Amino acid sequence: MNRGRMGLFMLLPLLACPSCSRGPVDGGLICSSPQFNFGTLGTAAAKDCIHQFILVNTSKSPITITGNQATVGCTAATMDKNVIAPGASAVLTVKADWSATRGDQQVHVLLTTDDKQFPNVTIVISGQIDPDLFVSPIPVQLGVMHAGQEASQEVRLGPSSMVSSFAVTGVKCTDSNLSIKALPPLTNVSSTTNLVLPYLVSVKAPNQKEDDQTSVVFTTSLP
Repeated sequence: MNRGRMGLFMLLPLLACPSCSRGPVDGGLICSSPQFNFGTLGTAAAKDCIHQFILVNTSKSPITITGNQATVGCTAATMDKNVIAPGASAVLTVKADWSATRGDQQVHVLLTTDDKQFPNVTIVISGQIDPDLFVSPIPVQLGVMHAGQEASQEVRLGPSSMVSSFAVTGVKCTDSNLSIKALPPLTNVSSTTNLVLPYLVSVKAPNQKEDDQTSVVFTTSLP
């Protein structure tokens, strides 16, 4: 009885293996390195995150790519060929625009094929976006204001770890009730070479009762 039980426990991992791992001898469309991490990127570099994946047809029949879909709309995936002969390879180019994001990013690209045994191939790209500049606080909350009342708050603009220097070349605001002026710069305590630039944002509440929201755009010397 004991030997029979031992044999059963030894067989279970062998039965499970084909469903959880694929190698070159399994057949189908194989990507030896299906994941790529871009590392930490600044805003400019995050606009064009491009990587190419090599896929090999290890089966004995041609494989046709029937579709591809990315989990995020800012990512595009293109194949250099849609029909891959046995033993041949194809290039999948994945391009993501993460310039409007911050923090950890991850995108899955799902390729569907006409291979009956292994119809899907999943590719993953990831990275961390550290914006070139930070603005704090975001958003600026001034609370409830009465008609004609004025309120101000300091906003700070500074470089991230990816930027050594920058200059503010302009400040734009389309709301006539809002004004902004630069204050004397303060040295960033974490770096003697980078500056945190403080600005004073002042708002005068409109005469009519309404929720008011506006944006301030800083233009800088950064690309």
